[in-house]
Amino acid sequence: MTRLIAYFWPERIAAQLMLVMISALILITTFVFAFFALLRPTAPHSDAISQMLLLGRTVHLLNEAAPAERPGLIRDINAATRRYELHLVDPSEPLLGVPPALQDRITPPRDLDAGMRFLGSMPMGPERGVVVEFSLADGTRLRAEHLAKRGGPPLIGSPFLQILFFLALSLAMLLVWALRTLVRPLSDLERAVSVFGEGQAEPVIVTERGPREVRAAASAFNRMQVRIRDLIDRRTRMLAAIGHDLRTPLTRLRLRLELMDDGDQKDRNLADLAVMEAQINGALTFLREGRTGERTGPVDLPSLLLSVQDQYEDMGQTVTLTCAPGLTVHGRASEMVRAVSNLIDNAHRHAGIPDVRAFAREDQILIEVADHGPGLSSAEKLRLIEPFERGDAARTVADGQGMGQATGFGLGLATARAIAEGHGGRLELDDTPGGGLTARILLPRAG
Repeated sequence: MTRLIAYFWPERIAAQLMLVMISALILITTFVFAFFALLRPTAPHSDAISQMLLLGRTVHLLNEAAPAERPGLIRDINAATRRYELHLVDPSEPLLGVPPALQDRITPPRDLDAGMRFLGSMPMGPERGVVVEFSLADGTRLRAEHLAKRGGPPLIGSPFLQILFFLALSLAMLLVWALRTLVRPLSDLERAVSVFGEGQAEPVIVTERGPREVRAAASAFNRMQVRIRDLIDRRTRMLAAIGHDLRTPLTRLRLRLELMDDGDQKDRNLADLAVMEAQINGALTFLREGRTGERTGPVDLPSLLLSVQDQYEDMGQTVTLTCAPGLTVHGRASEMVRAVSNLIDNAHRHAGIPDVRAFAREDQILIEVADHGPGLSSAEKLRLIEPFERGDAARTVADGQGMGQATGFGLGLATARAIAEGHGGRLELDDTPGGGLTARILLPRAG
């Protein structure tokens, strides 16, 4: 059955929407027909007439009573029953006529006393019921008004409201189906695009389902992700190969310099050579971020930051740390260490002792590295998070004492930003109260 439905199911969104509208009309028509043909009770007027014809005993009683006693009997009968009311009718009033639509449904009673006659009936609407008249043996006209049942309107009101009810129910059911069948593939595609746009390292393959247009868009997006990832991987491998090839002549240069006599010229050449090697290593490290092959998993942030602080203390550099307990992020521990180390190195290089804080805010975890240096302007904050961009205070290359591998060449902040985005977060630069710069990594909280 499922295969049969899939075979005849239209491919395009327009055809599927047309099918939804046609199905809605069919479903509404079916509901209305079922209600009026199967669920609606028997016509109220014919039921009321049948009940009124069963009032024979009451009519016989009034026919046998003396004319002077009839008003009192009528008051007592009306007080005793709530299904009908009896009234004596002025002979000058016109007779009731039987509506043509009820002619074939009304049969005059055959058990009336001699001289009594059934004069006619008239439907008075759903609130009043049906009115019938009799002529007693002495010619007195008696009108019996059947009262509609008390207790409110039918289950869901008038036929118009009933149709509206079934219309709303049908459209709601079809809307739920349309949302699940037509919109869900678009939602999946939108989420995948958002995740990939936030710097997801690996392609987010979208299931190709739904209408033809959505499947085509999902397929194109999947191919685009693979092409982009292949392009980045090829670029990284090419630059890594170039870096590897450059190390050979650099090594030969270092050996030649080591064989030179000690002197100021030798020291300057060795320093320049160290800068070149650091630049190559920093660039390759930046290009590899998010593609290290390390598995992601829960990372205990307090332990990670404490180990980073200990390593800096071992190198003789002071780092103050304030970390809330129980903070956990989902990611790659080595990359988190590199990102935090780059921010600490940046603060050490320009402003002395950095203050590291980690805390939770709603569903995010924040890692802040604050310094009390000269700070940056708004334009510099936007510029310096880009690769190979350096501020005026950073133009002097670092002494190589930091833990980060991309410091001093305009790659420290860019690398930290790439790592944060690869973990579904972001990097922000803000002013430190009292002066300075605060680099803030925002990451989604694990779980």
